Amino acid sequence: MFTRAGLRLGPSLLCVAAGATAYHLTASDYHLTAAAQCEMPTAPSPPPVPPTAVTITKLRRCLEQRGADIAAIDIRASEKDKGRFGVFAGAGVRHKAARSWWGSLKAGLGFGENPNVALASFPLSSAVTAGNVLGQGGQQAALLKELVELGVADERTVVMLHLIVERLKGPESKLCPWLVLLPKSFSTTLFFSEQELGWLKGTTLHTATRVRKQLLEAQWRRLEPACRQLALAEGVEQAPTYQDFLWAYSTFWPREGGKVETEEGIVPGLDFANHAEGSPARWTVFGAADRPSKATPTCVTLVCPRKQLPKQGEEITINYGNKGNEELLFLYGFAEQDNPNDVLMVRCPISPPDEWDAKMQARMRLLMLRQLKPQIFLPAPFLRGQQQQQQGSSSRRRRWWWPFGRRGSTAGKAGTADSSAVHADLPQEVFETLELFVMEPRQLQQELARLEQGGTAKGVAAQQALDELSPVERSGLRMAVLTTLVRLLEYTVVQQEGDEGTGTLEADQALLKAAGEGNKELSVAERHALHYRMGQKQLARDYLVYARGLLEKEMRHLRALMGPEDNATS
Repeated sequence: MFTRAGLRLGPSLLCVAAGATAYHLTASDYHLTAAAQCEMPTAPSPPPVPPTAVTITKLRRCLEQRGADIAAIDIRASEKDKGRFGVFAGAGVRHKAARSWWGSLKAGLGFGENPNVALASFPLSSAVTAGNVLGQGGQQAALLKELVELGVADERTVVMLHLIVERLKGPESKLCPWLVLLPKSFSTTLFFSEQELGWLKGTTLHTATRVRKQLLEAQWRRLEPACRQLALAEGVEQAPTYQDFLWAYSTFWPREGGKVETEEGIVPGLDFANHAEGSPARWTVFGAADRPSKATPTCVTLVCPRKQLPKQGEEITINYGNKGNEELLFLYGFAEQDNPNDVLMVRCPISPPDEWDAKMQARMRLLMLRQLKPQIFLPAPFLRGQQQQQQGSSSRRRRWWWPFGRRGSTAGKAGTADSSAVHADLPQEVFETLELFVMEPRQLQQELARLEQGGTAKGVAAQQALDELSPVERSGLRMAVLTTLVRLLEYTVVQQEGDEGTGTLEADQALLKAAGEGNKELSVAERHALHYRMGQKQLARDYLVYARGLLEKEMRHLRALMGPEDNATS
């Protein structure tokens, strides 16, 4: 799926000279004396055309020569994202709207569906994908093919190496009009200074950034000789550096448009579309809405509902998806205040492999068979859903899985195995992950045997294995899972707000308020880091309160199952 819509100019895409023609004229060419020149009337010189405007004109010409339909859009400096470019509605948007009127009328009458207006379209041949790069011929393509065959590079790396070399070629590159408009630096955490990175202490993004930097440096050490050979083959004497690789990596990931048929890549031009929550515009690989669904895709089309068409001069934005601030800041370099799609990622503390005993090895084996990782994701939308249910919407059908008794089974009926199950839901993978860390050895071995014999890792079969437990065993297992969740969340809160973190949530709120009132100056990186870490702290607190409530309910339920005599003896 295309996120930051990006036009990818194919290997043979851009074919315009990069520099403006220069005319060198001298006074002798005019055979004029100094006096005569002074007597000549001088007409006012036209204002110089900004270099950026010249480059955009060249980019438009190249895209149109490759078959792109961009008559209804303009590309210019973004008004919402300083230092970046954006896609804007041009004068041709009215013509597009008029052409779509008949299609909309037919749809309203029931003669087909055409609710969207195609604002722009870009042929798939213009996309910067590994297939297009390798298919362009020449020494660069031949060397890249060899790297792929040797296993040194995959499709994504092919695109990144291609971007590095083409950027170093400068005006000689066919991609030059597009490349010069791309950001020279980025606001993602990979580009944070040590001081700015300190604003993320205690968060998973702080650790992830340091780990990713180490991995990228190691990857560049492997790729540098090959990249230097690629540059020399294209006549580039300047040696590629790690900074060039970091630029290509940071250019590719935010702008890659997901799968173009079977490849990932960038669509130059479309990649300038910026993000805005709730934007009506979107891209579609199949083009116009009336294109047959089974037709071979030929273009990427930017569409918008006719009733929500932007006015001329308005920026056309797209929604990158329901992403949390961790992903937004890591990939795109920004975080939204009070992001409704935020997610808290909690890692399960795992000792080094050389310290694992037989039981721990079995747990990690089961984790792999279940296709899980030692981490859980706690989304903000889930908590909102639980609050709505508690406020009177509990009769709605639940969309979250609870592995200890489902509605419709005897485990969920009042007075039987697990009457509290319908009152406590959590995302499926949270319990699937934590459950295996608290399983008794007998249960662990039974589940391992079932999966290694070809049993399904999730769903009905896993539920049946739990149904074999007695009501007390199920409740005990569930209480162990909830206890583990509470302990993990308590540790997360301390890590975020304690000595290893960045202070309390209340201190962050005061800091943001001071910045809003002009009493505290924050850099762009610091402000986005503050938005991100505030959301993480709030989610950790909210989930901790929620998990403690579930644990208290389960303890009461277990006491009820055991009866007064068992409670007295225990």
